[in-house]
Amino acid sequence: MQRFRVVAVVIAAAFTLVLASQLVASPQQQQGQQQTQAGCRHNPSQCTPTPTPTSTPTPTPTPTSTATPTPTPVPGGFGGSLPARLPESTGTVVNVSTYAEFNTALSTAANGSIVRCGAGVTIAGAIITRVASASAPITVENCRYVSGNGSQYPLRLSGRYIRIRNSELTDPTGPSSAIVYFLGLDCELDRVDIHGNGTATEVSGIFTSSSSARLQVWYSQIHDLGVLDNNDHGAYIEGTGHAIIGSLFYAMPKGFGIQIYPVAHDILIAGSTIARNTWKAGFVIGGSDVTNVQIRNTIVAYNVTDAIQTYGTGTGSVSNSQLWAPSTVSGPWTMTETSVTRSDPLLDSSYRPAAPVIGDPAYTPPLYRDGTTRAAAVIGSERPA
Repeated sequence: MQRFRVVAVVIAAAFTLVLASQLVASPQQQQGQQQTQAGCRHNPSQCTPTPTPTSTPTPTPTPTSTATPTPTPVPGGFGGSLPARLPESTGTVVNVSTYAEFNTALSTAANGSIVRCGAGVTIAGAIITRVASASAPITVENCRYVSGNGSQYPLRLSGRYIRIRNSELTDPTGPSSAIVYFLGLDCELDRVDIHGNGTATEVSGIFTSSSSARLQVWYSQIHDLGVLDNNDHGAYIEGTGHAIIGSLFYAMPKGFGIQIYPVAHDILIAGSTIARNTWKAGFVIGGSDVTNVQIRNTIVAYNVTDAIQTYGTGTGSVSNSQLWAPSTVSGPWTMTETSVTRSDPLLDSSYRPAAPVIGDPAYTPPLYRDGTTRAAAVIGSERPA
């Protein structure tokens, strides 16, 4: 099992030099769009926005006792830099070693607590509905998540102000599944390793629902998943204000690296790498209502088709990034480009050491700084066969 350590301080410092403002999310839109767009959500290249096919089932929600919180409307749009992160949890550490203890801790721990799994602890079918506070989020760390206990998802997160840190998530089950199924607000995945198909017949590493808002993914890796042609994704993004920062998507044998579709607003991908997806494009972006997608300081390379494929309608921009594929951009609409390089980034496999540990920064290639070219390396295994 591969894991990687990210020296967050070093990478975060690099991002700070490049990107400085704040992320604010637009009002929640199109409640219930996930249901009506279910048939096309995995396979836009074979669907048209109107009428909407309904052949692909929606992920089956696992019942919860707490309703998904309603977003607080805020002004839309972002500036030119990274969103503010959740503050660190500084409260009591609650150690857990069983599924029952895990659930009890998430129900009863005070805001600001740290829920910590013991060595080797696996949580099967985690369902987190807890709503903490903006000033005192709850951090859940060092766990391994798999499906089970009646849930096809290793992690179903519908709470608010929750951080998942230093954890492995794998082995989903069922049709139209996901490893992380996010229906909540204002949560964070930090230094997580998401991988593997389990016994799922369709799978996305991360799936955000149309009702979700402001999930941040920091310094994480999503890799080695996908079983059903166009229907699988490293991340399937709907909703508002989501951000993926300093993360690596690679080795998807089926599907797309990241799909942003069909209703999504104010989405940021920054300082990340999408490489060696051996079935389709690095990105597919667009749908019936997709606006303000920003790709910044990102490498998209060695994917079988396009670096970026647009679909339907949408608006977005690419800046200070490097695109490399058999073709770089295709589709019915065009993203605004600023300081985009179309050349081989010469990535090798140095970001995948033989014995990775979560937190190791080696998987992240050198970042752009003010649009300058990233340092070249010997061409290696990140080019698909």
